[in-house]
Amino acid sequence: VLQGTERAAIEGSTLNLGALDLSAALGDRTIWSLAGAFGGAGTTAVGIADTNNIILSKRLAEVIDSDLTVGGALTLASGGSSKIRSMAVGAGGAGTAAVGGSLAINVVEGEERAEIKGSDVEAGSLLVEVSRGETDIKTLAGNAQGAGTAAVGAAIAVSTINQKRIARIIDSTIELGTGNGRVEAATAGHILTLAVAGVGGGSAGVAFSNTSNNIAAQTRAEVSNSGGSAGNLEILASDTSSIHAGSGGVAGAGAAAVGVGTAINRVASEIHASLTGNLRAGWALRNLRIDANSKANIIAGILAGGGAGTAAVSTVAATNIIQTLTQARIGGGAQVVAQNNIAVSARNLDSILGSAVSAAGAGNAAIAALATVNVVETNTKAFIDGSGTSVSALAVDASDKLLVDSGALNNAPSDDHEWIQAEQFNPYPNLSIRQHQINGLAVQASSVQQVGQIALSASLAVVPLASAAVSGVVNTTVLGGNTLGYIDGARINQAAGAGTAQNVRVGANSHSYTAGYLAAVAGGPSAAAVGAGVDNTIISRLTQARLSGLQLNSRGLTEVSAGSGQYVSTIIASISGAIVAPGISSSLVILKGETEALVNGASQLDVGSLKVSASALQRLAPNATSLTGGAVAVSGALATLYNQSVTRAWLGADLNAATAARTRVLSGGTEVTANNSTGIAMNVASAGGGGMAVGGSIGIAVVETTTEAGASRVDFGRAGKPLG
Repeated sequence: VLQGTERAAIEGSTLNLGALDLSAALGDRTIWSLAGAFGGAGTTAVGIADTNNIILSKRLAEVIDSDLTVGGALTLASGGSSKIRSMAVGAGGAGTAAVGGSLAINVVEGEERAEIKGSDVEAGSLLVEVSRGETDIKTLAGNAQGAGTAAVGAAIAVSTINQKRIARIIDSTIELGTGNGRVEAATAGHILTLAVAGVGGGSAGVAFSNTSNNIAAQTRAEVSNSGGSAGNLEILASDTSSIHAGSGGVAGAGAAAVGVGTAINRVASEIHASLTGNLRAGWALRNLRIDANSKANIIAGILAGGGAGTAAVSTVAATNIIQTLTQARIGGGAQVVAQNNIAVSARNLDSILGSAVSAAGAGNAAIAALATVNVVETNTKAFIDGSGTSVSALAVDASDKLLVDSGALNNAPSDDHEWIQAEQFNPYPNLSIRQHQINGLAVQASSVQQVGQIALSASLAVVPLASAAVSGVVNTTVLGGNTLGYIDGARINQAAGAGTAQNVRVGANSHSYTAGYLAAVAGGPSAAAVGAGVDNTIISRLTQARLSGLQLNSRGLTEVSAGSGQYVSTIIASISGAIVAPGISSSLVILKGETEALVNGASQLDVGSLKVSASALQRLAPNATSLTGGAVAVSGALATLYNQSVTRAWLGADLNAATAARTRVLSGGTEVTANNSTGIAMNVASAGGGGMAVGGSIGIAVVETTTEAGASRVDFGRAGKPLG
């Protein structure tokens, strides 16, 4: 256990300095660990290798209840690297029985914080950051056993990163004049892990491997209940965590062998960037940028193998989960006036790539089973809220523009074709969110979810007429969550002195990509061979941009835009050959997405022009095939698709609302549009050959989409200021 606290603090003080660098970001924490267990015996050998490593760290840089006057730069920094390098390996051999296990457990927990609290600060520039260093775990658990009769080996690697990184200003006055300020927190947690077990026994062998990994970090860049002045103020939070995991269990024996490979990988982090509350007159700025960014990545490879003279079983079970909350916010009664621009943006770029192989071979009975589950459930929110919140971006200097996410993708596939070209799916061909320059106010939420799964289950039984082979593969992919960009209840651009370039844009864009390439193969000169494959894909996501219950002015365009794209490609195949050879494949795709651009809640708009648009795109390609051959061959393939998408651009209350307050729009021109495009490429085929063959294939596609654009309970224009 490596534990400690470092603190650099100024508390209850009054200081007048030329420059100040207050740092708790010096030095790293590193653990190197090795555990080994090796044994040999004439009869029985038992060995356990176990390594447990824990880093508990706290690093604090604080200014509390103080008055600081700094002529130059003021810097508060916290952070540093925490690293674990561990290995648990074991091997054993015995004339009769050998049992061994390797266990590696790694934990990194702690808090790193840079904070100004209850203080008055005057400086030429300000940096409050917790962005230095990374958390990195590299671990190996390996075990090999051999015995004349029975051998059992297990390898388990468990790694956890549970960390807080916080940069914040609380209850303070910050006066920077025309100088710039930045509050930044950044997390980079990485796990690289491998668990491998291999055994060989004269009669029986069992090998088990597991890698379990979890990253649950909190990253916060916050300015709360404070005020002051600055040129450019940036509040930035980011998380670029990753898990790269491998697991393998392989067993061989004269009579019976079982090989098992398992993995559980999870990233469940929170990323917050916010400006909330108020102190004195609030904030007077030139430009304000608030940005929260998540880029989580899981790559997992799992292998299970079994080979024996009589019976062999191989099993793979893998679960990969990304559940992140990424949020950028102005609210809680904040008072902000920017002479030029304000951008509030949140984005997720999260991906899972899984590969798995389960293979079994035996004389009489061979069973190969494989099950994988991949879940990406992210919530991405960029918003301004609160009836007491007032935000003005005046765009006085039209030449001063701010770079912000647009929601569109760089390096995206063309919308003209389905998402089935292999060369375009890695599964992530360097996708990124495109940016553009804005004048005025922009609130943008953007998300990308990507899942790719490759899986093969194969079994072979070799004794003629007196054997059987069974192979099955099941994959489930779920993409869920929401992408929200909105302004609720706030007062927008109520300050005087706006320039003609003053625009407002509120956007939400979500892009979902999933592909699965799966096969189950069974065969041999056996009495029976069964191959079965099932692939399920479910996408259920809300993408919404809205203005609700607010008062908003803009001299130029006010735009509310929501866009989504869902691309699905699956290929599931079952192949079997024996005297009796049944095979079945099934591909199921369910899509329930909502894409909405709304102006409602009795909003009051006085704008140069208004554009409300919602667009959705679906490219869906479920494919299933089954091939069988033998004296009796039966094959079946089924592909089922259900698309229930809603695309809506709407002004005012819902048509079904019994009563609702009216929305008012004063605008030089108003445009409300909604469009949806669905493309389906479905291929289903089955074939059987032999003395008696039966084949059947069914494809079912149900498209039940709703596209709406309109207005209800809206007052356009007024006396002396008509619409248009």
